[in-house]
Amino acid sequence: MRRKSQTRALAILGITLFLTMSGSVAYYVTSETAHNIVSTGGVSIKLYDQADPEGITPFNDLENISAGITYSKIPYVENISIEPVWVRAKLTLKKKTGDTETIIDDISTLMELGEIGSSWIKADDGFYYYNQSLALEQKTEPILRTVRLKEEASEENTTYTFTVLTEATQVAHNGTSAITASWTENGGE
Repeated sequence: MRRKSQTRALAILGITLFLTMSGSVAYYVTSETAHNIVSTGGVSIKLYDQADPEGITPFNDLENISAGITYSKIPYVENISIEPVWVRAKLTLKKKTGDTETIIDDISTLMELGEIGSSWIKADDGFYYYNQSLALEQKTEPILRTVRLKEEASEENTTYTFTVLTEATQVAHNGTSAITASWTENGGE
């Protein structure tokens, strides 16, 4: 009887040691993998540039623009990305006479920009910043409503190119306004 008790005790001890060791081995070889997927959202906007308040005629369809006459030019921006965006715009005027093209540093010397939108703020860097973020399918108010080449711009064999450059950047983790947001260093140029 004593032998059976010893055998049983050894069997129980062996099983206990086996379970303890297998638990330890399992502890050292157990592993898990976490898959963290990080994706970034795209930023996308659309610039509309209308020649009439009804939005029927695009501005680039106008021809024979003359100095001294005021024309409707109604550019505005729509957010077509899912994420909210900050928007800014830069207005430039280029003058080309013959083969020489120059950028006019001060647009107001040759062109009058009429009715700048009240939600657009001009900063020292030359950009106009929209003072609120745009959600999906939201549109800015027009950047401006009219343009007029001054009489000083009526030179023969001269072409003027007025450009509205618009840019957008994400709102998330990017400043508290369009002016304080991070933008590319070269401003899209």
